[in-house]
Amino acid sequence: MEGNNNLLEEYILESTKRLQQREALRCINLSAANNRPDESVLSRLDSNLKKNTAFVRKLKNYTESQRESILKDCETLNLSKYIGEISSAICETKIKIFDIPALIEICSVIHRKYADFGPAFLESWQKSLSLKKDSKISNLSKFRVDLRFYAELISAGIFTLKDGLPLLGSVLTTLVQSDKEEHSNISILLSFCKACGDDFAGLVPYKIHVLAEEKKTPLPQSDLLPLDKKKNVRQLLKDYYASVVAHVMNEYRELQSLERQARKILNSRGELSPERKEALDAKKEAFDRLFGMALQFSEAIEQPPIALPENDMSKESEMSDQGSVYVESKLNKDDEMSSKMLLHSTWDDEETRQFYESLPDLKGYIPHLQRKIPLDEASKTKEEPLAAEIEEDKVEAEIVPEVEDLIFEKGDSGPAVADDIPEDIPVPVLDDEELDPGEKATTNKILLDSFLSSLPNCVSREKIDSAAVEFAMALNTRYNRKRLVRSMFTIHRTRLDLLPFYGRFAATLYPYVPDVALELVQLLKHDFKYHVKKKDQINIETKVKVVRFIGELVKFGLYPKSEALSCLRMLLFDFTYHHIEMACNMLETCGKYLFHSPETHQRTKVYLDQIMRKKSVIAMDSRYTTMIENAYYQINPPEFSPASTKPPRPPIKEFLRKLIYTDLSKVTSRRIIKLLRRWNWEEKQMASYGIKVLSSAHRIKYMNIKILAGVVAELFSYQEGIVIQIIDSVLEDIRLGIETNIPKLNQRRIATAKFLAELYNYRLIDSGVVFKVLYALISFGVSFDPENPSEADPPDSMMRLRLACTILETCGIYFTSGISKKRLDYFLTYLQHYYWVKKSFPIWGDDLSWPVDIEHLYQGTLYALRPKLRPFKNLEKAEKEVDKLEKEFLCTMESASQTTADGLTTIRETAEEEELYFEENEEIFEETVEGDEDLREEREITLSQSQSSQPHSLQEDALQADPLGITFDENRELEAKQSPEDEDFLAAYEKILTETNYDAGRLHVKSHQSDIAVPYHLKSSTKKTIEQITERSLSPEESKAVSFVLMTRKGNKPQYKNLTVSVESDLAKNLINREMAERMEKEKVKRLTLDINERQEEEDYMEQITQLQRPSVTTMNRERKPKYQHPKGTPDADLIFGSKKSGR
Repeated sequence: MEGNNNLLEEYILESTKRLQQREALRCINLSAANNRPDESVLSRLDSNLKKNTAFVRKLKNYTESQRESILKDCETLNLSKYIGEISSAICETKIKIFDIPALIEICSVIHRKYADFGPAFLESWQKSLSLKKDSKISNLSKFRVDLRFYAELISAGIFTLKDGLPLLGSVLTTLVQSDKEEHSNISILLSFCKACGDDFAGLVPYKIHVLAEEKKTPLPQSDLLPLDKKKNVRQLLKDYYASVVAHVMNEYRELQSLERQARKILNSRGELSPERKEALDAKKEAFDRLFGMALQFSEAIEQPPIALPENDMSKESEMSDQGSVYVESKLNKDDEMSSKMLLHSTWDDEETRQFYESLPDLKGYIPHLQRKIPLDEASKTKEEPLAAEIEEDKVEAEIVPEVEDLIFEKGDSGPAVADDIPEDIPVPVLDDEELDPGEKATTNKILLDSFLSSLPNCVSREKIDSAAVEFAMALNTRYNRKRLVRSMFTIHRTRLDLLPFYGRFAATLYPYVPDVALELVQLLKHDFKYHVKKKDQINIETKVKVVRFIGELVKFGLYPKSEALSCLRMLLFDFTYHHIEMACNMLETCGKYLFHSPETHQRTKVYLDQIMRKKSVIAMDSRYTTMIENAYYQINPPEFSPASTKPPRPPIKEFLRKLIYTDLSKVTSRRIIKLLRRWNWEEKQMASYGIKVLSSAHRIKYMNIKILAGVVAELFSYQEGIVIQIIDSVLEDIRLGIETNIPKLNQRRIATAKFLAELYNYRLIDSGVVFKVLYALISFGVSFDPENPSEADPPDSMMRLRLACTILETCGIYFTSGISKKRLDYFLTYLQHYYWVKKSFPIWGDDLSWPVDIEHLYQGTLYALRPKLRPFKNLEKAEKEVDKLEKEFLCTMESASQTTADGLTTIRETAEEEELYFEENEEIFEETVEGDEDLREEREITLSQSQSSQPHSLQEDALQADPLGITFDENRELEAKQSPEDEDFLAAYEKILTETNYDAGRLHVKSHQSDIAVPYHLKSSTKKTIEQITERSLSPEESKAVSFVLMTRKGNKPQYKNLTVSVESDLAKNLINREMAERMEKEKVKRLTLDINERQEEEDYMEQITQLQRPSVTTMNRERKPKYQHPKGTPDADLIFGSKKSGR
């Protein structure tokens, strides 16, 4: 606000002073006719021809230095005879804008002295300024100055308004009317409006006009012309401005069209052809010039600036620093949303941005230092060559010519980039002979050597900035600069950490000492082209150093971005071996910066896509593939949809996660168990979350998985259903991993398998569950055909083998007796077969060897479980053993199917054998606890509580498992050979059933009878007629009467008489209602009985289906059975088989 006030006050003061000076000068010149000297006075002046001719020559070649001599000659020379020549000389002379005030003074002196100067001078101007309607002005710059000069002569009073205004009006009208399309005369009219707009049109600058209206401050006005004439001139200029605005809009639309076409070509080809690029640049330059003139013209004639329409182009682009409405290159419209994020992520963090953009200004340390590069040019990224100091001929000879079609493949038509590089590229070496020997002998050489030796130690921003200040202050000589460039260029190939600091060093010196950066860029450019043309496969570290140095200079704005992309393009033409490494290192260094810069975004994106396509079609080493992918995804990471913010977990859930995931250890396990007992297991949501946390073994430390299994085992005593759901969740997780085979979940799968085995160690699951998981690992989705690999288990995936070995290492040591031992023996056979199938796939060879860690894991697992086992040596041996084992299974199953079920079969219970086994191997288990007394005590408490609280019914499900691990339904159980004891048992059982049925037949159950039955002899004593039968068949409601039999007793003999009672009587109604109620009760009982029978049949059927489909039943915390105590002495036969009397 204060600045605007000062601006308005300054304008008012300057305008007032200018108007006063001009008014005074005009008054003097208009009254010159009354004060001109006589002829006698003029005749006494010097009329020498030579001097007068020299005076005319001075006016024709006027310069500011001749002003005083010309004014002196005007006072001493008699110019009466040379007025015409003087007038023509002044009109023809080529002057500049700042020479006009001096010439006005000279003309005023001559006008006041010679009366015929005015008419002659006006005639000369009429010849010089006369314009034809259709003719173009040959010299616009001279005409611009002449028109302003002529207008100033009118304002100064040398020409009267009557004589001078017609010519001025004619010239202005012609300039406006003849230039309504191209507007080439806008510079002439703009100069006139700035200098003379106030005098002839009453114009003030738009900004001053706005400020004056805001402050309501009157502005000084010129009274040279009346208001009506000023209004005419102003309207003429406004009409011209309207045509200028229309022209700007048309040019803007055409520029947009060209830029859209160029953007499409950039998206498809990566670069523009030279012709198209030149046309676009020319169009941009013309529009910038026109738009700039239009803005200045609007300011001069009190009009607001031109507002360009907002559209897609302006939304996608950014305004350039010069105020133009275009950008060098714009982001794709499809990437409009993502570009906003990309442009803000050029630097990884704020510290990195400060390192590359916030450079110290040496002027603050060295006040006398002169800036050689303008501030605006030094602060922005330089797309053009750094300065004219680079030898243009040499650089142009080395730059690869741009080709319209971007051709990357070697076999495509067109010249290769390497062929465009000159054959005789010299190795860039700086010899001491190039330096001035006189300067080398100075004492500064010692200081320079010390400085250069300490430069590699500047590995921080503060140290490198101090080094730049020191060099600019004490060592800034030509010889020292060349030594410095050579030292920086010849940095050791392994000191890549110094490259960013050297780049900052050169960028700090660049505004004041540009030679260092310019020569360093030229040397790197030579060296890069030399290595590309050489095509040798040595010195890779030197090549990497060069490209990374170029990348660092690009980020500091010292190396042109277009040149960096040209270097990348050279490498893509022969994208093999060292060129791959060079390209990847360049992309890692400055690729992100180029990708996020609007000027180079499209070309960088095209090159990155081309690199990925080459990776997919060219057979290359995996190291190069990884290098390319790392460089690509570092620059252009995959786009992820913004993750929705998850609501914070409740504190109670966070507390549970902390207990299990963070605090769980051997010391805290007892406290955690107590806290888990307090968890709200009754609420469904809380119970579900607790199950989720307790089954997530992959979220805790691997060594704590055993402790987590102990916690779950302790919890079983209090929350049996919850533990069952935890086990189900673990099994489901394992099953999901087998089906999906996602590599990123491998660690989770290993932890889950370990957890399952620990659950078996704590006797929460049966061995059948463990073996089912083991068999699923080596059989589900496995393909043994090399020609048809499985997606669930690829040939190179060792995860299933690792999981099986993890489970066996954890709980396999307990499979040493009974059915578990047989099952383990059978599984080891199949495991070895799976191992040899994996190892026999053709992918394993010289290029890809069999994993050594898998071999050691496999051998260690077999040795730990069966030390005396001789592993199979090849796939053929494993297949023979598997075939032999499967034949034995088939024979057993066939014999079982042929056995009739006419007797009971003795069943060996797996659960009982495992109980016996765990009791016998208690000491082995205790040793695995690694001497932890607390954990052993917890396990003893868990097992004792489980044995005291668990019923024996859980062991019934184990009856379906046979010794081979084969499960049959109830009607196909294997029968063992009957022993004599079995036959005696069956005989006694049948006898008991017979006696029970015989005793039941003799029992008579008397039921209560509410009615007395009609005697049988009375029913059949008389024959019924048709009428009686018909009458009896009708219902009581139809017959209107009910028949009863009345029994009376006469003496000792009963007598029966028929009695007919009306339906309406109470006796009949009660009888009918009672019979109806009894009938409805019988129907209800019948229906309930049938429903119960149907439901029982359905439950029996579903139980059979479930037993056929479900895996081996998990036996939870089985109750320890007391060992069988054989009775001492002679057995009592009657007690065992019953007495002979009872048998009879």
